[in-house]
Parts: sequence; C-alpha cells; structure tokens
Amino acid sequence: MQFKRGATPTITFQLDVSPELFSICHITFQQYGKIRFIKTLADCTIGEGNTILCRLTEEETLSLKGDAKVKIQLRVAYLDGQKDASDILEADVGAILEEGVLTDGIEG
Repeated sequence: MQFKRGATPTITFQLDVSPELFSICHITFQQYGKIRFIKTLADCTIGEGNTILCRLTEEETLSLKGDAKVKIQLRVAYLDGQKDASDILEADVGAILEEGVLTDGIEG
C-alpha cells in the first residue's frame, strides 16, 4: 500500500466479520514510534462485503513524513465485549514537492 503526502486517499480494510458487530473501532497510524492520528468508525464508511473505507484528510497525510513507512493497526471491541487487533500493516508514504494544504490560490 502506498499514498502520497497531501493526498486524500481512501484505505479499504477487508475484514473477516461484519463491522456492524463492532461497538468500538480504532484505526491507528504510527510513524517513528509515535501515534500520528487515530480514526474511529465514525470517521469511516462501512462498505459492502465486510469492508471499512477510511478516508484520510489532507492534513493527516501532511502530518506524515515521506522518508519512512507508516504503521497501521485496527483495534476493535465487539458488541459482546470481546476485543481484537489486526496485524500491523505498513504503507509507504510518498513525498511531494510542494508543502502545505492546497488552496485555490486566490488571496482574500
């Protein structure tokens, strides 16, 4: 998996169970041993076929550095009280030439 800094990618997670069985879901993004941000189920969309679609914001991807992989992990609590965690995934973060949030270039 790879995405560029400053982009707004949607990351799709294919699950073994329905996300509708979750009471809590955290998707944690870590780089250089520090948690950069956490997405919750409220930040995501439940897709078809036991998928979660997680869209990252421009600000979130800009908070990552292009010279190291980002680690990603899902942790969930089920409605019955059980808890689980996914394997840790790694994604390449691509560099960009222009820093900052894109604007329309019109100064107001």
